[in-house]
Amino acid sequence: MIILLGGEGSGKTTLADKLASVGYAKYHFTKDSQYKDYLEPLSKLDFMHAVMDRFIYCEYPYHICMNRPFKYSLKEFHNVILLSLAYNPLIILMTHIPKAEEYATDQYLPYNKLQQCIQLYKIFLKGNNIPFVEIDYGLNVPDIDWIIKEERKLCSEIDWWIPMWKLGYGMVGSHHPKVVLVAERLGNYNVNEIPFQEGPTAYMLSDVLDMSSTPLGSIAITNLIKAKRGSVRAVNDSDLKFLELELIHLKPERVICMGSVAKGAIVVTQKLGIETRQIVHLGHLNYQGVHDLAPYARQWKNAFEGNVTLQITPKGVNVNIKDKIL
Repeated sequence: MIILLGGEGSGKTTLADKLASVGYAKYHFTKDSQYKDYLEPLSKLDFMHAVMDRFIYCEYPYHICMNRPFKYSLKEFHNVILLSLAYNPLIILMTHIPKAEEYATDQYLPYNKLQQCIQLYKIFLKGNNIPFVEIDYGLNVPDIDWIIKEERKLCSEIDWWIPMWKLGYGMVGSHHPKVVLVAERLGNYNVNEIPFQEGPTAYMLSDVLDMSSTPLGSIAITNLIKAKRGSVRAVNDSDLKFLELELIHLKPERVICMGSVAKGAIVVTQKLGIETRQIVHLGHLNYQGVHDLAPYARQWKNAFEGNVTLQITPKGVNVNIKDKIL
């Protein structure tokens, strides 16, 4: 998967057309593209070996430059970003800025906003630890052979993930995460089989990630029970083998187990020598009526950054924080 980002006149479409001419499927997105336009093809793996002329990432710089409301909900944005990262994409930021006289007057983005747009792309990508490369069409002709070679290399790194995704229990997020979040199982809300896709706890998790400024490119999210959504069975040996496979490939610094069932992952993390932390499942907070997620977000941030190993225990509408080393 190749994602081309950049302002108008930067050469995205020219490069996309060249890649299409050598066999890549081409998809073009605009400010009018809807959530489903991204989510459904992503979940079906339609974007494998394809080039994206713009993508949902563009919403961040453009909504600021054009001073308009953000088009997608936080949950929608997270779902698409995290699933796209599971493709291990080659992201190319096209940084060329054409001369003013070459810039069409009917372009959506005003010419005087182009430089700001490029800087905002960099802020978003670097701030989320999402790898990307820069190409300036005005300085160098893009090396198509290198792009193809790099895309194939990145795709080969996820050969293990594709079968798991097709079976309905693949992880989402980075293939080089700092932290892997292990939750319990896919709920009935997760119709596209994305961990924490929908439902109360899904929205709570997106709020926590946002409140704690967790870089999306530094996290992978999976479930311990590798079963179709809605399954109520207990953990089995197959689940542990699949989790071990995930962790061997992802190589995280630490694992955070969310909830009592997810603690079953500890037998695997101890075997692999991965630091492990535990945090209460957001579903328990939701059940207890806890609406203030600020304390949870702070403790998530501590666990994510490796400051203090903590467990959060809800009591009524309050959150009582206790230290607990696993």
